[in-house]
Amino acid sequence: AVQRGYSTSQVFLALTRRFPLVGRYPEIVDALRELERYEIACQGDDHADREFQRCNSEALEYARAAAVVCGLEWSLGEEIGRSGRAGAVALLEKEPYIGKFRAGQIVDLFQTGTCAGLTAFR
Repeated sequence: AVQRGYSTSQVFLALTRRFPLVGRYPEIVDALRELERYEIACQGDDHADREFQRCNSEALEYARAAAVVCGLEWSLGEEIGRSGRAGAVALLEKEPYIGKFRAGQIVDLFQTGTCAGLTAFR
């Protein structure tokens, strides 16, 4: 069974892709990890999420996104240059665990070094 919200191709990528501890875009990974820590520190358990009440699902999503960014097999900068922000967001959405909102954050982090969520937490 495929987890709700993920396609079979995303599950296949998640199972076959390497997620190195150190990889591409360390600044983006560091920012996503910082967002993960803020989620844990500020919200603790995510009781509003009925599926994952014992853990903070937002923190988990940031950790997953950081792993995916480490393992990207294509250049974010080249994709932005070729097809703009919308194209990069669309391509990121094809990666496992990355939805439209998180993809937008990743592009913001690449282009500016920050995103609205990180600014708000800081």
